[in-house]
Amino acid sequence: MAEAFSRQPTQNFPSPLISAALIVRNEEQHLDACLNSIQHFTDEIVIVDTGSTDTTVSIAQHYTDKIFTLKWQDDFASARNFALNHCQGQWILYIDADERLRQQDFSEVRQQLTESELIGCYLWLHPTPRHTAYREMRLFRNQPQVLFEGCIHENIWPALKRYQKISNGKISYCELTLDHVGYEGDQQHKYQRNLPLLLDKLVDDPDHTFSWWHLGSVYWGLQQTEEAIQAWQSGIESARKQTGRNWVNSLSFISMIDANFSNSEITDPLLNETLQRYPDHPHLTWLQARIKMRDQQYLQAIEHWHEIVNWQTRPHLSDGFIAVDSRLFDLLAFDGLATCYFRLKEFDQAKHYYQLAGEHAPDKMEYSVKQQLCQRLMTN
Repeated sequence: MAEAFSRQPTQNFPSPLISAALIVRNEEQHLDACLNSIQHFTDEIVIVDTGSTDTTVSIAQHYTDKIFTLKWQDDFASARNFALNHCQGQWILYIDADERLRQQDFSEVRQQLTESELIGCYLWLHPTPRHTAYREMRLFRNQPQVLFEGCIHENIWPALKRYQKISNGKISYCELTLDHVGYEGDQQHKYQRNLPLLLDKLVDDPDHTFSWWHLGSVYWGLQQTEEAIQAWQSGIESARKQTGRNWVNSLSFISMIDANFSNSEITDPLLNETLQRYPDHPHLTWLQARIKMRDQQYLQAIEHWHEIVNWQTRPHLSDGFIAVDSRLFDLLAFDGLATCYFRLKEFDQAKHYYQLAGEHAPDKMEYSVKQQLCQRLMTN
């Protein structure tokens, strides 16, 4: 566990400035693109392999000679801290093999990291190719007391906050962006890996609302519906104990509403509660629109769909610490608007929004067919 891990003190050295720290296992599909994306930003790449049986290690050797092996112990924090212990940079960028650093002129960020009082920087992360970005703490000073905590959903933030108190250091933002591609494709192996880790984490931290949501999502992916519902209910109960308006705490509410969508006795009061707790939330507005459509209240649904479309003028959402599917703001909203207008027999408007939806999904022939249907109905 992170609390028991001991790091060697870092030395006072002028360089390297930035070390990238990765833990990997059987990442031949992703690793080359990841390392290629960071090689012009970082000065050192440290890789810890936890048991690869593919070409992961040979790919890594093209980019670094700092490759170490560690037996996997069902503890992400322990593996990450092992990597930190081999980093010589003044700063750590922690990144996963299925992530990519967007290319840009890195000189401004590197200059920012030379500020002596700065100890940590949030950057932008897109969790999937179609999601909006949210802020994540991925850059931090290489200090022996700054360690990851948690066997899963490992977190550097608690240790960094403690270090901030004793150092009076500053935590800021930098304009770097990571793209995560690893949620694409079959996730069964990740579900099986994460399930016992999540159960262990929740024994240690039963009010970790994100882990309850994640556990429910794993059960749902494994088609264990009853267990998923129970996990999300625990996440809701945990969120109700929290103060403030952290959007992350809304996730179990949202999943519970989705899972019970046809049951208005469950969804309607739960959505009302969620809206009160987490106002100004685009996913909740999307759920409002869908529920109004479910109840055939198309005019009210149209108001919510337009509200969502107008959201896309915002550069980043709310507090910047949660991501949503970017299709909410165009494709899904236009599809919803078209359907509402079609059911209201306003075929000219329906055709217009089917056209807009089709522009955002050119591979879906259904939108072209629906436009033709609207045109035919308009001339009858």
